[in-house]
Amino acid sequence: MPSGRISCFHAHPRLRCVFGIIKRRSTTKLLKLYDKVANLLDNTWRKPESWNKQGRHAEKLTDWVEENFGQLNIVKIARSVIHYR
Repeated sequence: MPSGRISCFHAHPRLRCVFGIIKRRSTTKLLKLYDKVANLLDNTWRKPESWNKQGRHAEKLTDWVEENFGQLNIVKIARSVIHYR
């Protein structure tokens, strides 16, 4: 590279483009919310302590996803599913 700058496409394979990491982390958090909501729908047998811990984490993810992606259907579903025992 003549300018000496490192491009995302020419960087070492172990390095990641900053924008790629941000995008991947955002998508990962969105998918994590889908997973948490599915777990809360499926895990009605959990003890209250475990349920509440999962609910708090799902609530944080829901807030983050709503802030970054807007009012998606998964946000609406998550808000209706999250409750504490």
